[in-house]
Amino acid sequence: MRNKFVSAAEAVAIIRSGDRADFSGFGGIGTPEAVICAVEKRFLETGEPSNLTFVFAAAPGGGKDKGLNRLAHDACVHRELGG
Repeated sequence: MRNKFVSAAEAVAIIRSGDRADFSGFGGIGTPEAVICAVEKRFLETGEPSNLTFVFAAAPGGGKDKGLNRLAHDACVHRELGG
């Protein structure tokens, strides 16, 4: 039987530069912090993925160093669309 679960790093490995990602969460509740941290780690180590577009209904995060704020690095994010 194939494992249906992957680590945050494995999930992030398939994201390519220019991709769009949709996130859930409101403030710190339900925000996929492990995935966002893995995107940041990969970007800082390799410069990839870059020019990402993020779509969200409410601001995922909460605080200057959590949620999508972690991805506020030059060339990491191209666009954010949210409510």
